[in-house]
Amino acid sequence: MASLVLTFPFLRQPQVLGGQAPMDPLTGDQLYSHVLKYCGLGEHRTASRCDFSTSRWIADELSDAGFAVRFHTYHVRQFFPNKAHLQVSDQKLECFPLWPPRATIQGGISARLAPDSTLSEIRRRIAITSIPKTPGDTISPRSPTVPLINSIADAGAVGILAITEGPTGEIIAMNCSGPVPTWPIPVLLVAPRDLSVLSHAASSGKPASIVIEGHEEVAANARNVIGSISASHPSPERGLMIVSTPISGWFQCGSERAPGVAVMLGLARWISRNRRECDWMFIGHSGHELGFAGMHAYLRDEAPPRDRVKCWMLFGAAAAAFEWTQTAQGLKRLDQVDAHRRLYCSQNLLEITREAFHDLACVGPMTDKAGGAQRVLMDRNYSRMGLSLGNYFHHLKRDGPEMTSAALLEPLARASANALAKADSL
Repeated sequence: MASLVLTFPFLRQPQVLGGQAPMDPLTGDQLYSHVLKYCGLGEHRTASRCDFSTSRWIADELSDAGFAVRFHTYHVRQFFPNKAHLQVSDQKLECFPLWPPRATIQGGISARLAPDSTLSEIRRRIAITSIPKTPGDTISPRSPTVPLINSIADAGAVGILAITEGPTGEIIAMNCSGPVPTWPIPVLLVAPRDLSVLSHAASSGKPASIVIEGHEEVAANARNVIGSISASHPSPERGLMIVSTPISGWFQCGSERAPGVAVMLGLARWISRNRRECDWMFIGHSGHELGFAGMHAYLRDEAPPRDRVKCWMLFGAAAAAFEWTQTAQGLKRLDQVDAHRRLYCSQNLLEITREAFHDLACVGPMTDKAGGAQRVLMDRNYSRMGLSLGNYFHHLKRDGPEMTSAALLEPLARASANALAKADSL
């Protein structure tokens, strides 16, 4: 192995430029400021105004760090909601459309409620059902949710209230992967904590009304953001280092997306100040909640040659999130990182990964399996590293910036910088 060019002292002490030490981009406070900015932008659904604002902000950060920045545009099928409303008798309940939504006719739908277990009695009624818990809370064409909803629609229901199953009692927005058709009737997700209200209304014959307003675009404009910086001394044989993370999701995505975005931006400023043996590319890919659409589009259009990529570091979900535990009083947050996060790498980077992340609380490194978007890289046989995990608050509206912290982010950033420094020097 070649000797390291990116010196480890910088992982704690920024080098002095022009007589003045720049701010260390890998400190917890600097990283957490990115979390606050990301979450403060709003709900990060692909191709939305917030999604474009997010990629613009990341582009500005990368440009300010000295990267050449561009957008990679692609098209995605997307629904843009204006309103989702559920009224049961005189009570308004929280709801969210199941993707890909079927909008209601003007004025919405009003009907009596009925459990889906009585299929013979739900004609012209709004059915109550539940969506089984699935890995990643994702619906695909092969998901059991598809035939469940179709059977209820075939029985004559005019709408569906689908209870999502989870420990928080809140609505879990469901990712949509693959060519799932627009649902035959309107479907609203509802919280398990509201099941008693719905059951009482159904048994007493009380009416409910549902509204889903919005429009679908079969080829909505979406984009990834890409920043590039050259090796310190370019040569024809130089390799390529890639750091990437998904940037889109249903809501604020404080634990799901923000840690990956924050660490990616910190690493971009870190590498821009140091000698580089390889060219480097930083990618924020959208379309995550729609089957990794942005990542697939990038690989379809611009996939880098495998033999040139020294390392592709991908930060997935919950790369640095608090751990929670179930108690008699409900979920309780622990003052520590969720150590169930999984560390992945390709076989050729196993020793580097093991050494660099030795002190990081996680499971792995794993070379023979991968989760989330890391699976896409594994299937394409890229030289890779990365971390990801699902947690109780993914796809929930209250997944905000308090789900991570400066103290959780900094160890991840420094371990990642250590690993990348070693891979760059191979």
